[in-house]
Amino acid sequence: MIFSFEDGEGDIGLSDEQNQNPYDNNSYYYHNLFLEYYEKNDEFGWQPGYDLNGDSIVFKIRLKPIYTGKEKSLSGEMDVEIEPIFYNPFSGDNDTIMYKVILIDRALNISNVIETKVIIR
Repeated sequence: MIFSFEDGEGDIGLSDEQNQNPYDNNSYYYHNLFLEYYEKNDEFGWQPGYDLNGDSIVFKIRLKPIYTGKEKSLSGEMDVEIEPIFYNPFSGDNDTIMYKVILIDRALNISNVIETKVIIR
């Protein structure tokens, strides 16, 4: 998945040493990139996809810092690989999917939600 981003301070990503509160592994902020999986249901429209346990499918990623110099505005594209598979093979609605993308910087600013284009398998 490739998407564009902008960050006013250039503080995207967390180093391995940044593992104390609020970035500890029990915190929501341990991960800083969330890819929320959605399927199009013919009757109800876009619905979150669920795994076999009934939990929403969300890929949680901890990005490394992409810039470590003085504070400055950054923009660019991120290329993220979704593994092991990008759709839910157990769902009857997996023929039409999309993702919502949320990025969080080190100051805990949460990005606008980005919606991918519709993916038709």
